[in-house]
Amino acid sequence: MKIAHKDLTNVLLIVGLGLLLQGCIGGGSQRIIFPKRWLFKTGDDPSWSDPELDDTDWAVIEVPCQWEEVGYPGFDGYAWYRLHFLLQEDLGAEPILVLGGVDDADETYLNGVKIGGLGGFPPDPHTEWNTLREYPIPKGLMKQGENVLAIRVYDMGLGGGLHKGPLGIFTRKDVEKMHEISSQPHHSFHQLPFTNGLCYSNYNCRIHRIDSFGEHIYRNYDKTTKTKNLLRDAHWVITLPDGRGIDLSKFEEVEADYLSGTGIVKVVKSSDNLKFTSYYFTPFSRGGKILVMLMKVEGRKKPYISRLTITPKLEFEGAELRSFHKTYLQKDALWSMAILTQESDSQRAKEEIKGFIGSRLPEEILEAEKRWWKDWHQMGRIPEELSEAERALYLQSTAVLKMGQCREPGRSYGQILASLPPAHYNIAWVRDGAYAIAGLARSGHLSEAKAGLEFMLQAKTGLFEKFAFKGKEYGIGRPYQISICRYYGGGEEETDSNQNGPNIELDGFGLFLWALEEYVTQSGDIDFLRKYWELISSKIADVLVHSIDETDLIRADSGPWERHLPGKHFSHTSAAAVRGLRAAAHFASIIGDKKREREYLAAEERLKKGIEAKLVDRPRGVIKGNLEDKEIDKYLDASAVEVINWVIDPQSPIAESTIKTFDEFLRMKKTKHGYFRILSGDWYDRQEWVMVDLRIASALKRMGRRKEAQKIINWVVAQSSLNYNLIAELYSEETTDYQGATPMCGFGAGAYILALTD
Repeated sequence: MKIAHKDLTNVLLIVGLGLLLQGCIGGGSQRIIFPKRWLFKTGDDPSWSDPELDDTDWAVIEVPCQWEEVGYPGFDGYAWYRLHFLLQEDLGAEPILVLGGVDDADETYLNGVKIGGLGGFPPDPHTEWNTLREYPIPKGLMKQGENVLAIRVYDMGLGGGLHKGPLGIFTRKDVEKMHEISSQPHHSFHQLPFTNGLCYSNYNCRIHRIDSFGEHIYRNYDKTTKTKNLLRDAHWVITLPDGRGIDLSKFEEVEADYLSGTGIVKVVKSSDNLKFTSYYFTPFSRGGKILVMLMKVEGRKKPYISRLTITPKLEFEGAELRSFHKTYLQKDALWSMAILTQESDSQRAKEEIKGFIGSRLPEEILEAEKRWWKDWHQMGRIPEELSEAERALYLQSTAVLKMGQCREPGRSYGQILASLPPAHYNIAWVRDGAYAIAGLARSGHLSEAKAGLEFMLQAKTGLFEKFAFKGKEYGIGRPYQISICRYYGGGEEETDSNQNGPNIELDGFGLFLWALEEYVTQSGDIDFLRKYWELISSKIADVLVHSIDETDLIRADSGPWERHLPGKHFSHTSAAAVRGLRAAAHFASIIGDKKREREYLAAEERLKKGIEAKLVDRPRGVIKGNLEDKEIDKYLDASAVEVINWVIDPQSPIAESTIKTFDEFLRMKKTKHGYFRILSGDWYDRQEWVMVDLRIASALKRMGRRKEAQKIINWVVAQSSLNYNLIAELYSEETTDYQGATPMCGFGAGAYILALTD
């Protein structure tokens, strides 16, 4: 039986002339804009593409949204979407179905006929999760009256489903206009994550509520212990004096953002002439693993407001949290406060909450947290002559670095994550950490930079001193201190593996020494250098010297983009080693270790000559990304920009030719703004890499091309300004939407601070 579903809001769609796509496309063409509510069912059955299917028992889901956000947490695998829509007028020639992004793969059917699909299904799954779906509709397939769209989706992991728009049927002219508009700065990110270094939470602007309260900020404590999210949902419900209820998660935000330069999230909504202002934070000012939720209601006279009831609705994820809630009438506003703690013992939880609140009112708790952030920023430094937008992003970037650093006592303390949770790179990579530490040092937050360094100097490493894979030895070959990839939250070395073995990366040794020099230069802390000199020299700098092979380069490793084994001689790794050995020679000079100073200077010079002799394509005058690949479509790699930043004369013809070649081959093909990272990569490599943009901007500054550098920085600032002043990992190759893990710490906030101050 065919069902029209007239009881759903996705029944009748407005079709005809003059309809606007969210105000982005002008009138005059015919189109269909799909609604938010679709039919949805998990599982897989080919018959579900049949337009005659009786689908009355299907659930309803909102799109665009990852299905984990709307009632299917942790679900991976197959699911189907269906939508019944009415066509009232002919859409003209070449109508195009646009589905935005589908995570990870789709097969799309219109009236039972497959009209498109991207990504791969088992047994050979592969993702096209951020590729815009644009499927031409065959002539005559759509009919007057009811039509049925059915979409088969396969999710390989993490988020899944129809996760971004636009969603509708448009003309070719409309689609071209979308592409033009999407290349401009725009809002595309919908999360406001925050931490206090002990626990994390997140305000999700797509579902208008808090969706997490994690027990640590890192992903895994060790190989077997994964960080748990203890809270699925937290939002406010208001009961009016007449008994009507207002569920604020059903209302979109009038305003949602951080208080500038802080981890305090402010959300404003309105209804019935009332204004609802909520604040969410995990406090630095006092307390431990605590989530603070404050609500202020204002807008009518005090007697009316006093009769409102404010209730926090909490849905725990497995483990029970402890909570406190109280409402206060202050002046002409009604305040409500909910405090959640992860303390499992009820008595200790009461004591923790009582100790945190004390005799303070909600507004006083908020002011104390704002004051803490103000005092913290005053301990740092802000570059002069920044624009208002640059300054706002600078302040929020330093706040991201602060929130991304673990404050748990013991070996966990000081580690800096690649991204804030719940983004999936909440892991302490050496590479990302080095850029974060350098950014903290440049911004004057020296105690945080020192803690980041000390974390790596005290971590438990050495697992790969000897390591054989497929009969060949890939181990470091001597005692070492810096992880060959990253760290578990407990401060132990970790690397990821696949069929090509683990990632064994050698650039971290040089990057650590560079970051250490940034700290020593900014702080003058020679005592720190003396305290750790034997460890720094014998297990970090000496490792670099040992790693130079017969090519006069750092030996083959997994490289900056983590290509596993057998590896290649990457220019980024040798460039980082040059910069690190230069720093090590500087340290040896300060310490008075003349023998090592000579060794490090000689090794630095050997590497520089090796890079110039082996890693430059002489006919083109271009820095190669690696030694092994001979053709430009294989060797061209944006990470080679660090050779310009750290090794060669930035005014040299080689530097000029390399940037020119990046512009020719690695500029984004559609949007023309920034750069992707390699020519011969997959969908991940093809996106615009914000880290690459910022490091190229630093190189352009060194080359004296400040206007070009500023143009790149302006693009990143403009995008970030419209996305809560958070810096993305990636921008979509097609739409410049935020993609990947956001916000990035070292590869985002740290690199931005460096780009401003280089």
